[in-house]
Amino acid sequence: MPIALHLNPQVPEQGDDRPSYYDRNRDQVRENQRQYRESNREKIRAIHKAYYLKNRAKITAYKRERWHQKKKAGNPPNVLIMNRLPR
Repeated sequence: MPIALHLNPQVPEQGDDRPSYYDRNRDQVRENQRQYRESNREKIRAIHKAYYLKNRAKITAYKRERWHQKKKAGNPPNVLIMNRLPR
């Protein structure tokens, strides 16, 4: 029995083949995301800046570690791709 039925028994069981809300409404979701980012650009920028300032030491340590790993592997040092920051 799916967890949705445990939490909310009146919800009818959905098949696994049903596309997600995002898939069914992809264009509208993307447009809403674009509008949100556009209208809240300064707010988002302030959030990112605050996050960076709060975690500056962790971020720079991670970048430094990745730089040394890349250099040791023989890759050019200016190629740095941050996939994930440690938390």
